Formats: sequence, structure tokens, C-alpha cells
Amino acid sequence: MRGRRRTFRIELVIFLAASLLAATAAGGALLIGARVLQGVGASMVVPMTLAVVDALHTGTRRTVAFAVWSSVIGGMAAFGPLLGGWVVTDFAWRWAFW
Repeated sequence: MRGRRRTFRIELVIFLAASLLAATAAGGALLIGARVLQGVGASMVVPMTLAVVDALHTGTRRTVAFAVWSSVIGGMAAFGPLLGGWVVTDFAWRWAFW
């Protein structure tokens, strides 16, 4: 198995490259493909962040770290669509991927 840092970097590069591809997509098929790749990258990044939190903290600090992690994820799940809607409304849909 690879180290956490290397694995996280690879996952992050996949997600960011897919975001760049989606932002510059010339057609619907490329946009859908980029979004699929973005989903694959995100499906690897998010669990890795949780694994890192688990590995770095013990005892009560772990409980607090999990609470902070959960709060951030929950907040972004609520805030992300609002921010995305504003970006698409005031700018253009491509800006949501930048």
C-alpha cells in the first residue's frame, strides 16, 4: 500500500484535473465524462481525509477531530449548492468548476 501523503496527492490530482477538464469542456459528452472522473476523485479524497483524521488523533482529541470533520463536511453539503447557484447565476456554469 502506498503512503497516505502520496495516495492523497494522487487522488487530489485526479479530482483537480477532472475539474479543469469539466471547466473547459467543449461538449456535453466531455462534461459528463469529466464529472464522472471528478466523482471518482472525490470518492477517494473524502474517505482519505477521514482516515488521516483517525490516524493522527487519539482519545478525546479524536472525538473533537471527528466532530470538526463532520461539521465541515455537513456545512459544505449545505453551503456548496448555494455557492454554486450564485456562481452559475452571476457568472457562468464553467466558473463552478474553477
